[in-house]
Amino acid sequence: MTFALLTFLLAGCLHPVPAPPPAPPPLPGPMPFIAHVPGGPISVDTDDAVVGERSAAMAILEWSDIQCPYCGVAFPPLAAYVRTHPDVRLIYKHYPISGLCNPEIEGVRHEYACAAARAAICADQRGRFEDLASLMFSNQGTLGEEDIVGFARAAHVYNKAFTTCEASPATAAKLSRDIQEGVAAHVQGTPTFFVLGPWGPRWVQIGGGPGAVITVLDAGRRGIPLPEPLPPEAE
Repeated sequence: MTFALLTFLLAGCLHPVPAPPPAPPPLPGPMPFIAHVPGGPISVDTDDAVVGERSAAMAILEWSDIQCPYCGVAFPPLAAYVRTHPDVRLIYKHYPISGLCNPEIEGVRHEYACAAARAAICADQRGRFEDLASLMFSNQGTLGEEDIVGFARAAHVYNKAFTTCEASPATAAKLSRDIQEGVAAHVQGTPTFFVLGPWGPRWVQIGGGPGAVITVLDAGRRGIPLPEPLPPEAE
């Protein structure tokens, strides 16, 4: 593994970053990982978007930003993994890197992230979260208002109820709750991953990117001993 690839996978979206290359390199495996005890309480809500079986015993919890290049690379392999492993679910929470809706962020940074998050929340209410999220992740350079409308049409969710939902106080409240729960869990960038299952009935934060998350889940499924998680990361 090259140092550049490892650096890419351990990185995330917090400060402005250049757009990713058109065709990111494939994720090799197994990947090195860093396991930490969460820095704060982990919350899972009944209205969180879920890819895979909602009753699955093992879980990935991701705080993500639809305009974040690293999140765009992470989502496809994790969504594909849970579709082929019915004992794992992917729980998705929003953490836009934009001061337009996230009070923890100074400045706009990802200018379309808040609108994309609201659209994804409304698509989830219609059972189409993965469809719309995948389209937006694949087209991060074109996420203006009209672009999102086009993606929503392609995902078969666009109608009057969808546009009403986007502007709804309830949708804004859901987005705000995701952000505040991320703050409580000490999320400081995107994507941030936690897993449930490999260490028993407790959440563990995993660093190293989506390949590392998959490595940990595969080890847990096979009963391979995993190291005790390190103390929470310092802020």
